[in-house]
Amino acid sequence: LSVEEAKSIIDSKIYGNVISLKGVYGKSQMISFNQTDWRTKREESGGGILLDQGIHMLDLIRYLSGEDFSKVFSFFITPFLELYLLKNFFNQFFTKLAGTNKLQSQLERRLTEKAIKQSWKEALDQFKLIRKNYLIYQ
Repeated sequence: LSVEEAKSIIDSKIYGNVISLKGVYGKSQMISFNQTDWRTKREESGGGILLDQGIHMLDLIRYLSGEDFSKVFSFFITPFLELYLLKNFFNQFFTKLAGTNKLQSQLERRLTEKAIKQSWKEALDQFKLIRKNYLIYQ
């Protein structure tokens, strides 16, 4: 029902024309339900997550918009982290910029952005109190 309601709202143009749609899909891990993990094997699954699950997101967006696509953009966070960041990005300069190796450890453990920011909150609040005395502009 939620998809039908969204389609009705979009078609009514009560909020104007749709100029952009964004779909987000993610899994923190593969859940196999005691089946083979064929989805993670390119030779068995073919096109990977885009063909396995992403195609449903594209189909939904196409249905909601009533349009064919003129442009599509995509990115994958986990493969980016695994193929680039974890192998090439972390070095002494990263640690120097971050001040400690804590951020690297958090990223390697796949902590969410929210969890990382929350871990900084207490120290950041203390810093802001000290900094307040030295600000020229409020």
